[in-house]
Amino acid sequence: MTVDVPCSVAMVQLLIKHLPSERYRKEIYIAGNQSAVDNLAVLDRLVSTRNEIAKVLSFSSYAHLSTSSNVVEDPQSVLAFLATLSERLRGVADKEVMLLRGEKRKETGDDGAEVCAWDAAASSPGCCA
Repeated sequence: MTVDVPCSVAMVQLLIKHLPSERYRKEIYIAGNQSAVDNLAVLDRLVSTRNEIAKVLSFSSYAHLSTSSNVVEDPQSVLAFLATLSERLRGVADKEVMLLRGEKRKETGDDGAEVCAWDAAASSPGCCA
């Protein structure tokens, strides 16, 4: 059976959360996260225009412009903060992935099963609320 559904974010999240079939969750996740080819040209123009605006305003990049009026002084500070945060949370994240992997392996009976994006979204409490 084939059903055509609108590929909105809300619909994708709803289906991923409630579909018991990993195969269908995967198909919907992939379809819902693909961008239209037409959008790529728009995004390229957007990035180029942002860079031009930054240069006109004497910034070396849009990232520098974007962070100039924030508490964060520059893009390097943002990257350093994210690296520190990642380092501190790695152990907790690894434990949570192990728990999810264990649940998936128990549910599927497959000792080699790995957790995929569509599984995490489906099992996350409130992920699609």
